[in-house]
Amino acid sequence: SKMIVKVSSKGQVVVPREIRERMGIKAGAFFEFRQVDDKRLEITVIKDPIEELEGILAGTNALQELEEEHRKEIEEDELYSRRMGSGSLAAKRKRISQSQKITRAGKKQ
Repeated sequence: SKMIVKVSSKGQVVVPREIRERMGIKAGAFFEFRQVDDKRLEITVIKDPIEELEGILAGTNALQELEEEHRKEIEEDELYSRRMGSGSLAAKRKRISQSQKITRAGKKQ
């Protein structure tokens, strides 16, 4: 069936009740939007977003590539910290915390 809906100023669209009931769409449901052409949009209800993502990533090394990229970023951050002489973030936070305690103790006197 064809229904016309309006986009709000926040970019929101209300799915008509008839469609929600017929398709079993509940609050918090996820949708996939695919632009078909300049005037058409295909909207698919995603039952379980995790399963959908697993399906999209199936047969690809995307997850492994993301993990490797993340691992490299961590290594680069640690190397940068060592070069700058600041050590790990945990050590830096500890030094800042100790410095604040000393400052507060000095002000109380």
